[in-house]
Amino acid sequence: MIKYTEDIYTTCPFYLKEASSRLICEGIPEGTSNVTVFTNSLLKARHQNRYCRNDYGACALCKALMSKYD
Repeated sequence: MIKYTEDIYTTCPFYLKEASSRLICEGIPEGTSNVTVFTNSLLKARHQNRYCRNDYGACALCKALMSKYD
């Protein structure tokens, strides 16, 4: 069973939850979610620090999701 945690430092409005090497974000089609699977937890942490917690507007998935609301 995967235990999910909410990251209190995440600023991205599309972030939903996470697991050790996965990030779960809002999906592009209505009522879906997107799971990004990293090869290890270090790569996930780097992505999360760079995008989810800081510059989420530069994330490719975030850009696609933003267009959903334009």
